[in-house]
Amino acid sequence: TPHEVAATAAAQGAEALHASSAWVAIVDADRRTLELAHAAGHSEGTVQRFRSFSLDAELPLAEAVRTATPLWLETADAIFGRFPRFAEVRPQAQSAALLPLVDGGAALGAIGLVFDAPRTFGPADRDYLLTLTRLCGQALGRARVYQTEHDLALTLQQALLPDGLPRAEGLELAVRYLPTADGAAAGGDFYDALAM
Repeated sequence: TPHEVAATAAAQGAEALHASSAWVAIVDADRRTLELAHAAGHSEGTVQRFRSFSLDAELPLAEAVRTATPLWLETADAIFGRFPRFAEVRPQAQSAALLPLVDGGAALGAIGLVFDAPRTFGPADRDYLLTLTRLCGQALGRARVYQTEHDLALTLQQALLPDGLPRAEGLELAVRYLPTADGAAAGGDFYDALAM
């Protein structure tokens, strides 16, 4: 699923750079809200409070999505001077990297890695994270397309089923639906019950 794709990338980035916490938020269908897909290194209360937040929120993760631009915040002043509300998320933060997940020119979400110690993001760190999030953005885009096609196929398949089975004296009818193809295929799946 799209959430699993994003969560995997965040976990890999956090592990590689030894981040104190990691966040992933995905833009909702209306492009108004960020929905938390993954959070590690935070209390359950913090996770619940930020499970969903406005794309207009004055938080670095939201800005990375709005601008589709990475934020490299290498000091506490860089974080809290610009985003004072981030104290509600992680007051002990000393540095953070917030990276948009982009596919086809649109930000689909963002990954945030937060460090409880000051950190300079050198060229190797930046290259790694930019590559990781670029690939994750593309995978997230593909996962969304797949999810949309899957949902459409399921809706079509369900719409093609009859409301009920015909009744036949002396017979008990049962049905099991197995589509003939995976993906967005609909049609080609037929059955009938005829009175003879």
